[in-house]
Amino acid sequence: MKKFCLGIVGSGYIARFHMDAFSAIGHKPQILISSDDSLTAHEFAEEYSIKKVVRCSDFFNDKKSTDLDGLIIACNTEHTSKYIKWSQQNKIWTLAEKPISYDLETIRSFLEFKLCIAGFNRRYYPNIKHLRSQMHLNTSKKLFIDMNLPERTNETKLFGASFNKVFSNCVHGIDLLHYICGELNIDNIQKILGNGSRIVNASNQRFEVRVNFLINSPTNFSIKVYGLNEFYDLTPFELLTIYNKLEIKYPTKEHPVARYLPKVNKVISAISDEKPDIKPGFLEQAKAFIQCVKEGRKNQDLPDLSDALHAQSFIQTVFKDLI
Repeated sequence: MKKFCLGIVGSGYIARFHMDAFSAIGHKPQILISSDDSLTAHEFAEEYSIKKVVRCSDFFNDKKSTDLDGLIIACNTEHTSKYIKWSQQNKIWTLAEKPISYDLETIRSFLEFKLCIAGFNRRYYPNIKHLRSQMHLNTSKKLFIDMNLPERTNETKLFGASFNKVFSNCVHGIDLLHYICGELNIDNIQKILGNGSRIVNASNQRFEVRVNFLINSPTNFSIKVYGLNEFYDLTPFELLTIYNKLEIKYPTKEHPVARYLPKVNKVISAISDEKPDIKPGFLEQAKAFIQCVKEGRKNQDLPDLSDALHAQSFIQTVFKDLI
Protein backbone atom coordinates (compact mmCIF):
# COMPACT_ATOMS: atom_id res chain seq x y z
CA MET A 1 0.00 0.00 0.00
CA LYS A 2 1.38 3.39 -0.99
CA LYS A 3 1.88 5.75 1.93
CA PHE A 4 0.77 9.29 1.22
CA CYS A 5 2.45 12.31 2.79
CA LEU A 6 -0.22 14.09 4.81
CA GLY A 7 -0.11 17.20 6.93
CA ILE A 8 -2.56 18.20 9.64
CA VAL A 9 -3.33 21.72 10.84
CA GLY A 10 -4.34 22.05 14.48
CA SER A 11 -3.78 20.16 17.72
CA GLY A 12 -7.18 20.38 19.42
CA TYR A 13 -9.78 17.72 20.06
CA ILE A 14 -11.08 17.66 16.46
CA ALA A 15 -7.54 17.08 15.21
CA ARG A 16 -7.35 14.07 17.55
CA PHE A 17 -10.39 12.49 15.89
CA HIS A 18 -8.70 12.84 12.50
CA MET A 19 -5.38 11.46 13.77
CA ASP A 20 -7.10 8.39 15.21
CA ALA A 21 -8.99 7.74 11.96
CA PHE A 22 -6.09 8.25 9.55
CA SER A 23 -3.75 6.25 11.77
CA ALA A 24 -6.23 3.36 11.81
CA ILE A 25 -6.13 3.08 8.01
CA GLY A 26 -2.37 3.33 7.79
CA HIS A 27 -2.07 6.94 6.67
CA LYS A 28 -1.07 8.83 9.79
CA PRO A 29 -0.18 12.48 9.05
CA GLN A 30 3.58 12.99 9.32
CA ILE A 31 3.62 16.79 9.57
CA LEU A 32 1.85 18.97 12.15
CA ILE A 33 1.26 22.61 11.24
CA SER A 34 0.61 24.79 14.28
CA SER A 35 0.03 28.43 15.08
CA ASP A 36 3.18 30.33 15.95
CA ASP A 37 2.13 30.63 19.59
CA SER A 38 0.63 27.14 20.07
CA LEU A 39 0.90 25.74 23.60
CA THR A 40 -0.20 22.21 22.68
CA ALA A 41 1.53 21.39 19.37
CA HIS A 42 4.65 19.63 20.71
CA GLU A 43 2.69 17.62 23.28
CA PHE A 44 0.25 16.59 20.51
CA ALA A 45 3.14 15.63 18.19
CA GLU A 46 4.74 13.54 20.91
CA GLU A 47 1.49 11.76 21.67
CA TYR A 48 1.00 10.77 18.03
CA SER A 49 4.71 10.28 17.21
CA ILE A 50 4.73 13.08 14.63
CA LYS A 51 8.36 13.92 13.96
CA LYS A 52 7.94 17.22 12.13
CA VAL A 53 6.22 20.27 13.64
CA VAL A 54 6.06 23.37 11.45
CA ARG A 55 4.94 26.83 12.53
CA CYS A 56 2.27 28.46 10.39
CA SER A 57 4.55 31.28 9.22
CA ASP A 58 7.26 28.81 8.17
CA PHE A 59 4.80 26.46 6.47
CA PHE A 60 3.61 29.05 3.96
CA ASN A 61 7.17 30.07 3.07
CA ASP A 62 8.68 26.58 2.81
CA LYS A 63 8.74 25.24 -0.76
CA LYS A 64 8.85 21.69 0.61
CA SER A 65 5.29 22.16 1.92
CA THR A 66 4.02 21.66 -1.63
CA ASP A 67 5.35 18.07 -1.52
CA LEU A 68 2.30 17.13 0.55
CA ASP A 69 -0.20 14.73 -1.02
CA GLY A 70 -2.98 15.98 1.23
CA LEU A 71 -3.76 18.47 3.99
CA ILE A 72 -6.24 18.01 6.85
CA ILE A 73 -7.42 21.35 8.26
CA ALA A 74 -8.70 20.99 11.82
CA CYS A 75 -7.84 24.36 13.36
CA ASN A 76 -10.07 27.20 14.58
CA THR A 77 -12.54 28.38 11.95
CA GLU A 78 -11.06 31.88 11.75
CA HIS A 79 -7.79 30.38 10.42
CA THR A 80 -9.23 27.75 8.06
CA SER A 81 -9.58 29.93 4.96
CA LYS A 82 -5.88 30.83 4.67
CA TYR A 83 -4.98 27.14 4.52
CA ILE A 84 -7.67 26.42 1.94
CA LYS A 85 -6.35 29.32 -0.14
CA TRP A 86 -2.83 27.87 0.05
CA SER A 87 -4.11 24.40 -0.95
CA GLN A 88 -6.03 25.89 -3.85
CA GLN A 89 -2.95 27.75 -5.09
CA ASN A 90 -0.80 24.62 -4.83
CA LYS A 91 -3.45 22.11 -5.98
CA ILE A 92 -3.24 19.99 -2.83
CA TRP A 93 -6.08 17.64 -1.83
CA THR A 94 -7.70 19.05 1.30
CA LEU A 95 -10.09 17.90 4.00
CA ALA A 96 -11.34 21.01 5.82
CA GLU A 97 -13.43 20.99 8.98
CA LYS A 98 -16.82 22.67 8.98
CA PRO A 99 -18.09 25.37 8.95
CA ILE A 100 -15.12 26.49 6.72
CA SER A 101 -15.88 30.17 7.29
CA TYR A 102 -18.56 32.46 8.68
CA ASP A 103 -18.04 34.81 5.74
CA LEU A 104 -20.17 33.66 2.81
CA GLU A 105 -18.06 35.57 0.28
CA THR A 106 -14.95 33.78 1.51
CA ILE A 107 -16.58 30.39 0.91
CA ARG A 108 -17.81 31.54 -2.50
CA SER A 109 -14.25 32.49 -3.44
CA PHE A 110 -13.25 28.82 -3.06
CA LEU A 111 -16.07 27.21 -5.07
CA GLU A 112 -13.79 26.53 -8.05
CA PHE A 113 -11.45 24.54 -5.81
CA LYS A 114 -12.51 20.97 -6.60
CA LEU A 115 -9.85 19.20 -4.53
CA CYS A 116 -11.48 20.04 -1.19
CA ILE A 117 -13.82 17.91 0.93
CA ALA A 118 -15.85 19.64 3.64
CA GLY A 119 -15.75 17.85 6.99
CA PHE A 120 -19.41 16.93 7.37
CA ASN A 121 -18.59 13.56 8.92
CA ARG A 122 -22.20 12.61 9.67
CA ARG A 123 -22.82 11.95 5.97
CA TYR A 124 -20.69 8.83 6.37
CA TYR A 125 -22.84 7.30 9.11
CA PRO A 126 -24.29 3.94 7.97
CA ASN A 127 -27.60 4.77 9.66
CA ILE A 128 -27.81 8.08 7.75
CA LYS A 129 -27.06 6.32 4.46
CA HIS A 130 -29.79 3.73 5.20
CA LEU A 131 -32.33 6.40 6.08
CA ARG A 132 -31.53 8.36 2.91
CA SER A 133 -31.83 5.28 0.70
CA GLN A 134 -35.22 4.35 2.18
CA MET A 135 -36.54 7.87 1.74
CA HIS A 136 -35.40 7.98 -1.88
CA LEU A 137 -37.18 4.72 -2.62
CA ASN A 138 -40.41 6.56 -1.92
CA THR A 139 -41.50 8.46 -5.02
CA SER A 140 -45.26 8.41 -4.65
CA LYS A 141 -45.96 10.82 -1.81
CA LYS A 142 -44.55 13.77 0.04
CA LEU A 143 -42.72 13.07 3.30
CA PHE A 144 -42.65 15.15 6.47
CA ILE A 145 -39.41 15.57 8.40
CA ASP A 146 -39.23 17.00 11.91
CA MET A 147 -35.72 17.97 13.05
CA ASN A 148 -34.50 19.19 16.45
CA LEU A 149 -31.27 21.20 16.52
CA PRO A 150 -30.57 22.16 20.16
CA GLU A 151 -27.59 24.36 20.88
CA ARG A 152 -26.15 26.16 23.88
CA THR A 153 -25.18 29.78 24.15
CA ASN A 154 -21.72 30.58 25.45
CA GLU A 155 -19.54 33.54 26.31
CA THR A 156 -17.61 34.35 23.15
CA LYS A 157 -16.51 37.24 20.98
CA LEU A 158 -16.64 35.08 17.85
CA PHE A 159 -19.12 35.37 14.98
CA GLY A 160 -22.69 35.50 16.29
CA ALA A 161 -21.40 36.30 19.78
CA SER A 162 -23.12 34.08 22.37
CA PHE A 163 -24.91 32.22 19.55
CA ASN A 164 -21.66 31.20 17.83
CA LYS A 165 -22.34 27.48 18.35
CA VAL A 166 -25.45 27.77 16.18
CA PHE A 167 -23.36 28.98 13.24
CA SER A 168 -20.45 26.61 13.88
CA ASN A 169 -22.21 23.40 14.90
CA CYS A 170 -25.80 23.35 13.60
CA VAL A 171 -24.41 23.33 10.06
CA HIS A 172 -24.04 19.55 10.55
CA GLY A 173 -27.81 19.14 10.85
CA ILE A 174 -28.56 21.47 7.95
CA ASP A 175 -26.05 19.61 5.78
CA LEU A 176 -27.83 16.34 6.58
CA LEU A 177 -31.10 17.87 5.42
CA HIS A 178 -29.44 19.03 2.20
CA TYR A 179 -27.85 15.58 1.72
CA ILE A 180 -31.16 13.79 2.25
CA CYS A 181 -33.67 16.21 0.74
CA GLY A 182 -31.75 18.30 -1.76
CA GLU A 183 -32.37 22.03 -2.08
CA LEU A 184 -35.03 23.35 0.30
CA ASN A 185 -36.87 26.65 0.15
CA ILE A 186 -37.40 28.44 3.47
CA ASP A 187 -41.15 29.08 3.73
CA ASN A 188 -41.33 30.85 7.08
CA ILE A 189 -39.45 31.50 10.30
CA GLN A 190 -41.16 31.78 13.68
CA LYS A 191 -39.31 33.01 16.76
CA ILE A 192 -40.26 31.20 19.98
CA LEU A 193 -39.44 31.20 23.70
CA GLY A 194 -37.84 34.66 23.60
CA ASN A 195 -34.29 33.27 23.84
CA GLY A 196 -33.23 33.06 20.19
CA SER A 197 -35.03 29.76 19.53
CA ARG A 198 -37.06 29.51 16.34
CA ILE A 199 -39.02 27.13 14.15
CA VAL A 200 -38.27 27.04 10.43
CA ASN A 201 -40.57 25.52 7.83
CA ALA A 202 -38.94 24.60 4.53
CA SER A 203 -39.97 22.49 1.57
CA ASN A 204 -39.45 21.27 -1.97
CA GLN A 205 -41.49 19.02 -4.24
CA ARG A 206 -40.78 15.86 -2.22
CA PHE A 207 -40.36 17.00 1.37
CA GLU A 208 -42.03 19.17 4.00
CA VAL A 209 -39.52 19.99 6.72
CA ARG A 210 -39.72 21.60 10.13
CA VAL A 211 -36.46 22.53 11.84
CA ASN A 212 -36.68 23.39 15.52
CA PHE A 213 -33.65 25.45 16.55
CA LEU A 214 -33.84 25.14 20.34
CA ILE A 215 -31.52 27.31 22.41
CA ASN A 216 -30.41 26.01 25.82
CA SER A 217 -33.02 23.26 25.72
CA PRO A 218 -32.38 19.87 27.41
CA THR A 219 -33.21 17.84 24.32
CA ASN A 220 -31.23 15.92 21.72
CA PHE A 221 -30.39 16.30 18.05
CA SER A 222 -32.97 14.33 16.11
CA ILE A 223 -34.64 13.67 12.77
CA LYS A 224 -38.07 12.03 12.59
CA VAL A 225 -39.50 10.96 9.23
CA TYR A 226 -43.25 10.58 8.69
CA GLY A 227 -45.08 9.23 5.63
CA LEU A 228 -43.23 5.99 4.92
CA ASN A 229 -44.62 2.56 5.75
CA GLU A 230 -42.33 2.52 8.76
CA PHE A 231 -41.52 5.29 11.23
CA TYR A 232 -37.87 6.38 11.24
CA ASP A 233 -36.48 8.04 14.36
CA LEU A 234 -32.92 9.32 14.35
CA THR A 235 -32.39 10.29 18.01
CA PRO A 236 -29.58 11.13 18.40
CA PHE A 237 -28.06 11.35 14.91
CA GLU A 238 -25.90 8.34 15.82
CA LEU A 239 -28.82 5.94 16.35
CA LEU A 240 -31.60 5.12 13.86
CA THR A 241 -34.62 3.27 15.27
CA ILE A 242 -37.17 1.91 12.81
CA TYR A 243 -40.71 1.13 13.98
CA ASN A 244 -43.25 -0.80 11.93
CA LYS A 245 -46.21 -1.61 14.18
CA LEU A 246 -48.12 -0.15 17.10
CA GLU A 247 -48.68 -2.37 20.12
CA ILE A 248 -51.71 -1.47 22.22
CA LYS A 249 -51.61 -2.31 25.92
CA TYR A 250 -55.09 -2.04 27.33
CA PRO A 251 -55.89 -0.66 30.80
CA THR A 252 -55.39 -2.93 33.78
CA LYS A 253 -55.93 -2.46 37.49
CA GLU A 254 -52.21 -1.86 37.94
CA HIS A 255 -52.02 0.55 34.98
CA PRO A 256 -55.49 2.05 34.31
CA VAL A 257 -54.49 3.95 31.14
CA ALA A 258 -54.17 2.47 27.65
CA ARG A 259 -50.64 2.57 26.22
CA TYR A 260 -49.74 2.78 22.54
CA LEU A 261 -46.21 1.46 22.08
CA PRO A 262 -44.42 1.52 18.71
CA LYS A 263 -42.79 -1.84 17.97
CA VAL A 264 -39.09 -1.69 17.09
CA ASN A 265 -38.25 -3.43 13.82
CA LYS A 266 -34.58 -2.51 13.48
CA VAL A 267 -31.87 -0.38 15.09
CA ILE A 268 -28.84 0.87 13.14
CA SER A 269 -25.92 2.54 14.90
CA ALA A 270 -23.36 4.96 13.50
CA ILE A 271 -20.60 3.37 15.59
CA SER A 272 -18.24 1.38 13.40
CA ASP A 273 -17.99 -2.37 14.05
CA GLU A 274 -14.52 -2.19 12.53
CA LYS A 275 -13.17 0.46 14.91
CA PRO A 276 -15.77 1.20 17.64
CA ASP A 277 -13.29 3.40 19.55
CA ILE A 278 -13.08 5.95 16.71
CA LYS A 279 -15.57 8.82 16.59
CA PRO A 280 -18.42 7.91 14.19
CA GLY A 281 -18.01 9.05 10.61
CA PHE A 282 -14.32 9.86 10.85
CA LEU A 283 -13.04 6.46 9.73
CA GLU A 284 -15.14 6.38 6.55
CA GLN A 285 -14.35 10.04 5.94
CA ALA A 286 -10.62 9.28 6.14
CA LYS A 287 -11.00 6.36 3.74
CA ALA A 288 -12.94 8.54 1.29
CA PHE A 289 -10.28 11.25 1.45
CA ILE A 290 -7.42 8.80 0.81
CA GLN A 291 -9.38 7.38 -2.12
CA CYS A 292 -9.60 10.89 -3.59
CA VAL A 293 -5.86 11.42 -3.17
CA LYS A 294 -5.16 8.01 -4.72
CA GLU A 295 -7.47 8.35 -7.72
CA GLY A 296 -7.19 12.09 -8.22
CA ARG A 297 -10.94 12.58 -8.35
CA LYS A 298 -13.85 13.01 -5.93
CA ASN A 299 -17.06 11.03 -5.64
CA GLN A 300 -19.99 13.38 -6.24
CA ASP A 301 -21.68 12.34 -2.98
CA LEU A 302 -18.80 13.65 -0.89
CA PRO A 303 -19.48 17.07 0.63
CA ASP A 304 -17.60 19.95 -0.94
CA LEU A 305 -17.35 23.70 -0.46
CA SER A 306 -20.67 24.35 -2.18
CA ASP A 307 -22.28 22.21 0.54
CA ALA A 308 -20.49 24.27 3.19
CA LEU A 309 -21.82 27.44 1.56
CA HIS A 310 -25.36 26.05 1.45
CA ALA A 311 -25.37 25.07 5.15
CA GLN A 312 -23.90 28.35 6.40
CA SER A 313 -26.12 30.43 4.12
CA PHE A 314 -29.25 28.62 5.35
CA ILE A 315 -28.39 29.26 9.01
CA GLN A 316 -27.41 32.87 8.43
CA THR A 317 -30.75 33.45 6.68
CA VAL A 318 -32.59 31.96 9.66
CA PHE A 319 -30.56 33.88 12.27
CA LYS A 320 -29.84 37.08 10.36
CA ASP A 321 -31.07 39.18 13.30
CA LEU A 322 -28.27 37.76 15.49
CA ILE A 323 -25.39 38.46 13.13
